[in-house]
Amino acid sequence: MRIETLEDIIHSCRNQHQMLSDTLKQFTKESSSERARMLFDYLSSHEQHIAQLLRRIEETAEPKALHTWVYEFLTQQMEFGQLPADAFAGKSADEIVSMIFGFHQQASDFYRELKTQDDALSIRDVLDQLINLEQHEAMLMAQSLNRFHDM
Repeated sequence: MRIETLEDIIHSCRNQHQMLSDTLKQFTKESSSERARMLFDYLSSHEQHIAQLLRRIEETAEPKALHTWVYEFLTQQMEFGQLPADAFAGKSADEIVSMIFGFHQQASDFYRELKTQDDALSIRDVLDQLINLEQHEAMLMAQSLNRFHDM
């Protein structure tokens, strides 16, 4: 997918969260450990939730902001969204969790970098929503995982 507008970025990120959810769902089915199944099920549900929140942003954001051309500002490609389907193969649950947190951090960093490239208030508002979403959801995930590890 060629990224040209802010809407393209949001759509691509939503797809990446959905793909991550689907991959984790598959790991849930394949895992022999009950603890790992619970962990992957939670993470899959959480990524699905984030994909739904991104869809809501797509539906409610100001069209002017969504249709803003951003391709000339992209100093880094959306590499954070390029997790291959086998990215988690052979990884421990802790390594997978670390990779997922890395994914969220890279997304936040990407949005922040894009925000510094454009002065349009409408796009900055949407980017603020995206940054806050990634940070908030990563924080919720961390809190839940800490409780999970305490069990």
